[in-house]
Amino acid sequence: MKRFTFPLERVLRWRRTQAELEEARLAELFGELERIRREIAALERELAGGEEALLAAARKGEAVDPRTLAFLEEFRRYVRGRRRELRGSETELEWRISEQRKALVEARRRVRILEKFKEKKFGEWRLAADREASRLADELFLVHKARGMEGSLLEG
Repeated sequence: MKRFTFPLERVLRWRRTQAELEEARLAELFGELERIRREIAALERELAGGEEALLAAARKGEAVDPRTLAFLEEFRRYVRGRRRELRGSETELEWRISEQRKALVEARRRVRILEKFKEKKFGEWRLAADREASRLADELFLVHKARGMEGSLLEG
Protein backbone atom coordinates (compact mmCIF):
# COMPACT_ATOMS: atom_id res chain seq x y z
CA MET A 1 0.00 0.00 0.00
CA LYS A 2 1.34 3.43 -0.86
CA ARG A 3 2.05 5.90 1.89
CA PHE A 4 -0.54 8.49 2.91
CA THR A 5 -0.48 11.79 1.06
CA PHE A 6 -2.91 14.63 1.59
CA PRO A 7 -3.61 16.37 -1.71
CA LEU A 8 -4.38 19.67 0.02
CA GLU A 9 -1.21 19.75 2.14
CA ARG A 10 0.09 22.87 0.39
CA VAL A 11 -3.21 24.63 0.98
CA LEU A 12 -3.12 23.59 4.64
CA ARG A 13 0.43 24.96 5.04
CA TRP A 14 -0.62 28.19 3.33
CA ARG A 15 -3.62 28.57 5.64
CA ARG A 16 -1.43 27.92 8.69
CA THR A 17 0.93 30.63 7.47
CA GLN A 18 -2.02 33.00 7.04
CA ALA A 19 -3.15 32.28 10.60
CA GLU A 20 0.36 32.96 11.90
CA LEU A 21 0.39 36.28 10.03
CA GLU A 22 -2.97 37.22 11.53
CA GLU A 23 -1.58 36.38 15.00
CA ALA A 24 1.47 38.56 14.32
CA ARG A 25 -0.73 41.46 13.20
CA LEU A 26 -2.80 41.15 16.35
CA ALA A 27 0.30 41.11 18.52
CA GLU A 28 1.56 44.20 16.71
CA LEU A 29 -1.72 46.02 17.38
CA PHE A 30 -1.58 45.07 21.06
CA GLY A 31 1.97 46.38 21.19
CA GLU A 32 0.88 49.67 19.67
CA LEU A 33 -2.01 49.91 22.14
CA GLU A 34 0.36 49.30 25.05
CA ARG A 35 2.72 51.98 23.74
CA ILE A 36 -0.14 54.52 23.63
CA ARG A 37 -1.27 53.61 27.14
CA ARG A 38 2.30 53.98 28.44
CA GLU A 39 2.57 57.40 26.78
CA ILE A 40 -0.70 58.54 28.40
CA ALA A 41 0.48 57.32 31.79
CA ALA A 42 3.88 59.02 31.37
CA LEU A 43 2.24 62.34 30.48
CA GLU A 44 -0.05 62.13 33.48
CA ARG A 45 2.85 61.25 35.80
CA GLU A 46 4.88 64.16 34.45
CA LEU A 47 2.00 66.61 34.93
CA ALA A 48 1.27 65.28 38.42
CA GLY A 49 4.96 65.59 39.30
CA GLY A 50 5.06 69.24 38.19
CA GLU A 51 1.90 70.08 40.08
CA GLU A 52 3.15 68.31 43.20
CA ALA A 53 6.48 70.16 43.07
CA LEU A 54 4.63 73.47 42.80
CA LEU A 55 2.32 72.60 45.70
CA ALA A 56 5.25 71.45 47.83
CA ALA A 57 7.00 74.77 47.23
CA ALA A 58 3.84 76.69 48.11
CA ARG A 59 3.39 74.66 51.33
CA LYS A 60 6.90 75.58 52.36
CA GLY A 61 6.01 79.22 51.87
CA GLU A 62 8.37 79.64 48.94
CA ALA A 63 7.53 82.26 46.35
CA VAL A 64 6.23 80.81 43.10
CA ASP A 65 7.49 82.40 39.93
CA PRO A 66 4.56 83.49 37.70
CA ARG A 67 6.45 82.11 34.70
CA THR A 68 6.43 78.69 36.36
CA LEU A 69 2.66 78.93 36.84
CA ALA A 70 2.23 79.96 33.21
CA PHE A 71 4.49 77.13 32.07
CA LEU A 72 2.53 74.62 34.16
CA GLU A 73 -0.79 75.85 32.76
CA GLU A 74 0.58 75.59 29.22
CA PHE A 75 1.79 72.08 29.98
CA ARG A 76 -1.68 71.17 31.34
CA ARG A 77 -3.27 72.30 28.06
CA TYR A 78 -0.68 70.32 26.11
CA VAL A 79 -1.32 67.19 28.20
CA ARG A 80 -5.12 67.50 27.80
CA GLY A 81 -4.77 67.89 24.02
CA ARG A 82 -2.25 65.07 23.67
CA ARG A 83 -4.32 62.82 25.95
CA ARG A 84 -7.37 63.51 23.76
CA GLU A 85 -5.36 62.56 20.64
CA LEU A 86 -4.00 59.44 22.29
CA ARG A 87 -7.44 58.38 23.58
CA GLY A 88 -8.74 58.73 20.02
CA SER A 89 -5.88 56.55 18.78
CA GLU A 90 -6.57 54.11 21.60
CA THR A 91 -10.24 53.85 20.60
CA GLU A 92 -9.33 53.31 16.96
CA LEU A 93 -6.81 50.64 17.93
CA GLU A 94 -9.34 48.84 20.10
CA TRP A 95 -11.67 48.71 17.08
CA ARG A 96 -8.82 47.45 14.86
CA ILE A 97 -7.95 44.82 17.48
CA SER A 98 -11.56 43.68 17.50
CA GLU A 99 -11.52 43.35 13.70
CA GLN A 100 -8.15 41.60 13.77
CA ARG A 101 -9.44 39.11 16.32
CA LYS A 102 -12.28 38.28 13.94
CA ALA A 103 -9.77 37.80 11.10
CA LEU A 104 -7.66 35.53 13.32
CA VAL A 105 -10.67 33.45 14.36
CA GLU A 106 -11.61 33.03 10.70
CA ALA A 107 -8.07 32.07 9.70
CA ARG A 108 -7.91 29.50 12.51
CA ARG A 109 -11.32 28.13 11.49
CA ARG A 110 -10.06 27.61 7.94
CA VAL A 111 -7.04 25.73 9.26
CA ARG A 112 -9.21 23.52 11.49
CA ILE A 113 -11.51 22.65 8.60
CA LEU A 114 -8.59 21.38 6.52
CA GLU A 115 -7.01 19.62 9.50
CA LYS A 116 -10.26 17.76 10.19
CA PHE A 117 -10.55 16.89 6.52
CA LYS A 118 -6.96 15.60 6.57
CA GLU A 119 -7.71 13.51 9.69
CA LYS A 120 -10.78 12.06 7.98
CA LYS A 121 -8.79 11.18 4.86
CA PHE A 122 -6.00 9.68 6.98
CA GLY A 123 -8.57 7.56 8.83
CA GLU A 124 -9.97 6.33 5.53
CA TRP A 125 -6.45 5.57 4.29
CA ARG A 126 -5.63 3.77 7.54
CA LEU A 127 -8.78 1.65 7.26
CA ALA A 128 -7.93 0.74 3.65
CA ALA A 129 -4.33 -0.04 4.65
CA ASP A 130 -5.53 -2.27 7.50
CA ARG A 131 -7.89 -4.11 5.13
CA GLU A 132 -5.06 -4.54 2.63
CA ALA A 133 -2.75 -5.88 5.33
CA SER A 134 -5.46 -8.26 6.55
CA ARG A 135 -6.11 -9.47 3.00
CA LEU A 136 -2.39 -10.06 2.45
CA ALA A 137 -2.11 -11.90 5.76
CA ASP A 138 -5.05 -14.12 4.78
CA GLU A 139 -3.47 -14.84 1.41
CA LEU A 140 -0.13 -15.67 3.01
CA PHE A 141 -1.84 -17.96 5.48
CA LEU A 142 -3.66 -19.76 2.67
CA VAL A 143 -0.46 -20.07 0.61
CA HIS A 144 1.41 -21.39 3.65
CA LYS A 145 -1.39 -23.83 4.44
CA ALA A 146 -1.59 -24.95 0.80
CA ARG A 147 2.18 -25.60 0.75
CA GLY A 148 1.85 -27.54 3.97
CA MET A 149 -0.88 -29.67 2.41
CA GLU A 150 1.22 -30.19 -0.75
CA GLY A 151 4.04 -31.55 1.34
CA SER A 152 1.79 -33.96 3.19
CA LEU A 153 0.24 -35.17 -0.09
CA LEU A 154 3.68 -35.85 -1.54
CA GLU A 155 4.69 -37.78 1.57
CA GLY A 156 1.64 -39.94 1.44
